[in-house]
Order: sequence, then C-alpha cells, then structure tokens
Amino acid sequence: MSDSLDSTVVLLGLTGTGKTNFLVAFDVILDRQRDPDGLVHSDLAADRAYLQPLKEQWLRGEVFKRTNRQPPPPHQLLVRHPTSGTRVGFYIPDLAGETFDAQFVTRCIPLDFCDRLQQATGVLLFVHCDHNADHALLEHSNFIDADLTLAQSESSAVEPVSEWRLEDASQQTKLVDLLQFIAEIGPRQQPLRVAVMISAWDLVENAPHLGPQSAAEIPKNPGQFLTRRWPLLDQFLHSHTKTFRFRVFGVSARGGGDTPGEIARLTNFVNPSDRVILVDGTHHSNDLSRPVRWLLGLLDSSTISDD
Repeated sequence: MSDSLDSTVVLLGLTGTGKTNFLVAFDVILDRQRDPDGLVHSDLAADRAYLQPLKEQWLRGEVFKRTNRQPPPPHQLLVRHPTSGTRVGFYIPDLAGETFDAQFVTRCIPLDFCDRLQQATGVLLFVHCDHNADHALLEHSNFIDADLTLAQSESSAVEPVSEWRLEDASQQTKLVDLLQFIAEIGPRQQPLRVAVMISAWDLVENAPHLGPQSAAEIPKNPGQFLTRRWPLLDQFLHSHTKTFRFRVFGVSARGGGDTPGEIARLTNFVNPSDRVILVDGTHHSNDLSRPVRWLLGLLDSSTISDD
C-alpha cells in the first residue's frame, strides 16, 4: 500500500446503530492510541469542522442527536500505521440510517454514495445488540428495566393493529438487501471486506448469565452473537465468500449508558479512550482502529482468524 493511496471506508447501518458514536470515538482513539500496532493520526492536518464539536460532546458523555437525513461531506481522516510506516488517507461518510431505510423502500440511493461503494476498500456494517433481526427491539429481560417496562405498560392504551408496510420489513432483511445492492454495484476490490460491528456491546458484557439457556440467548462472543441473533445476515455472508469477506466485532463506542450515574462514570476516566470496548473473538481492547486495520489488511496475521 503506497503512502499516496486514499482508501475509502464506508459506514453502513440502519437508524440508531451507533455509526456516529463509533466515528467520534475512533477519532479520540487516534489521538490517544495506546496499542503500539494501532493506527494514529498522521502529521497531516485533517478537516475538523464536523468532528470536533461531536468529539467535545462525546468527552462530556452527551448523547448525540440523530444524523440529519442530508449527509455532511465525507469526513477525512489521515492516519499512520507506526508498525509498517504506512500512511493512509481515507474518507468515512457518515450517512443517516434513514438513508438505508429509504433505499429499501424506494430502490434508490444517492449516486455519489454508489461511487464511494465502488471505490471502497472496506465496509463497517453496524447492527445494535439490542435490535432484533426480526423485531424493532430485542425484548430480553437482561436488557430491559423491568420497573420502567411495567410503568409504560400500565400507562399505555392498547393500540389497534396497523396494516403491515414495506418499511416494517425486518432489519436483517433490509441489511441483506443492502449487501445485495452493493454486490450488484460491483466494488473494485473483491471480495470486499465487511467488518460487522455489533454496537452497545457493554449491554452484552454486563448481561448476567442465568444458566445455559441465557448463555445461548446472549452469547458473549461477537461471531456467535451474530449467528444466534442475526441468522439471515450471518448465513448470507457465509454463503457469499466470493463477494464478501467478513469478520465480527463487538463494540461500545460510548462505553456505557446515558443515565446521570453512567455519564458521571464515563467522564471520570483519566484516559477517556479507556471507556471504549472492542471485542474481536477472545481479544479485548479499546482500540477502535482494530477493525479498520483489518479492513485495510494491516492487522497482524497471527491474530484471530476471520469468521
């Protein structure tokens, strides 16, 4: 990989799957990299107009508002891999999740996004651990505040059953359709690397195991979690190895919840990057550059093999 090469890494994911949180936390990690093999900011100046305000919010533990439907310009990040001396400039477009929901219904997607996909070196595909493949939310007792759920059920009137709409299709159906769309576009690099990012992984880490059945429902290995909770997406990726090469990561870019107590905990770290969680098989760290290194072919070959 030459020093002058620009690599395009594309973030994909439906609404509320943690794309912006990852992007901002990734920038923090590049500033305060502690893994000697991790990526760092290069000495070239990058455009900070979009990221810097969000970064300040992240450091204060604030929750981001939803990305505007009209996407901002691609965010340029210029990074260096100290181990090899490789310098890479790449762009990460932060498209709103609604963009991909709309694509499923209208069968249309912006032309400039198609161009980015064709030039893509790799894709970060986000799913939320608390979003079920076939339902709006995974109603699992380990992820839900029982008192809050009871209060909501007592105060809510019974709603009439509404007619099913195309927009109501399952999340994994929408994502598989999106991957089929990408395959049709024909990315320059095949097989295209896809890092499946299971976000809010702190919920999985903190979920108690109440026996073998609970452990089977919420596996604490990211690859097994995808197989158990997102079987259609998992099977699609496994059956299209000529088009996609994938690896599954668990990630918590916030590092915790948004209650006052959690925000106080998150903002009390001496090194803010320590609040981040990144799980790759049995490998645990806070280095969010690890999946990006894998996409760029820079991850040490002795580490965990692809799923």
